[in-house]
Amino acid sequence: MHYNGEDRVLDLLERLVAFPSVSDASYIRLNDFIVQYLKDKADHIVYDTAQADGNRNIFVRIGPDKPGGLMLAGHLDVVNVEEKEWETPPFILTRKGDRLYGRGTTDMKGYLACMLALAAEHAEHNAALKKPLYLCFTHTEETNMSGAADLGSFLKKNAILPELCLVGEPTSLHPVTGHKGVCDVKIKARGTAIHASQAPFGINAANLLARFICGIEDLAKNYALNPKRDSSFKPPFSSFNIGTIRAGNAVNTVAPYGEIMMEYRAHPGDNAQKIFSEIRECAKKIGNLTLSIETDVPSFAAKRTGHIMQTLWPEAPCRNVSFCTEAGFYEKAGIPTLVWGPGSIEQAHQSNEYIEVAQLFECFQTLGNIKEKLCCM
Repeated sequence: MHYNGEDRVLDLLERLVAFPSVSDASYIRLNDFIVQYLKDKADHIVYDTAQADGNRNIFVRIGPDKPGGLMLAGHLDVVNVEEKEWETPPFILTRKGDRLYGRGTTDMKGYLACMLALAAEHAEHNAALKKPLYLCFTHTEETNMSGAADLGSFLKKNAILPELCLVGEPTSLHPVTGHKGVCDVKIKARGTAIHASQAPFGINAANLLARFICGIEDLAKNYALNPKRDSSFKPPFSSFNIGTIRAGNAVNTVAPYGEIMMEYRAHPGDNAQKIFSEIRECAKKIGNLTLSIETDVPSFAAKRTGHIMQTLWPEAPCRNVSFCTEAGFYEKAGIPTLVWGPGSIEQAHQSNEYIEVAQLFECFQTLGNIKEKLCCM
């Protein structure tokens, strides 16, 4: 069957949505589909070591093994669904007018479909590239971003340095140059279980956590009192949030254990490790508390992309966003990076998620133009 590029994008998106690649399950069948689809279109494929659930990163090079070129990066997993809240089957692509409905259409299988279609179009035309085109597919973005962390280390270790990386999160096709980092921290408190009538003689884990929360409130106030000048973030400083609290097992027993999950979002320019040290110091003053980092996503501030912005988006302003992406891992690997992709973030993680057909097609055409500029000239 002969496809034009837009037909191919739609066909690929339909196939990708059909894989229920929710982040807390195995989506090895989706991994295998992508590798099979690309194996006769790529010059080199690295199928990363499998995780316990079988999920893997996929790293693909099309064209010569040399510096420069273009890297397109996207994640394979999607968030879970509550099917009763959907008006269409979430894993069957459904078109209604100019919208395509299905889980992941915006976040971010629409972008993945464009990546795959670009590879297929290149193979069909059999045109030699002067510089490489890299396609990167990561696992577990929606949980802890360990896939991107591993990929960033792989890129740095192998000195892979494209001229530009585009992370395809939904930005309505506006280039994004920065976001805060996020670190999730688990705090465990250990008390002593005795009868509540003897409470003064015990150690109450709930009380330990309450004192810890007060310390975090003081820490948060210190950062709020020192906002970053000229910051476009809201708020313009590193922020803290106590997300969940659990303690004890009965009202007539001194709580023997407790647990908090909290996060902090480091403003670009603030040292995330220093913030964690300050949190650890709060815990140390109280005692009987242990801390562990569950998720650590670096902040992102685009560097070395000014000339690329001038070439590709000369009139686009620099934009920061409040959500996190994998971009910080690639920027830390030394690769000039931007976040740019089809669809609106307002649709991400929502029931009845959709993407506009026009956004999808514009993304595909724009990626083709960028490939020509960075890989063919």
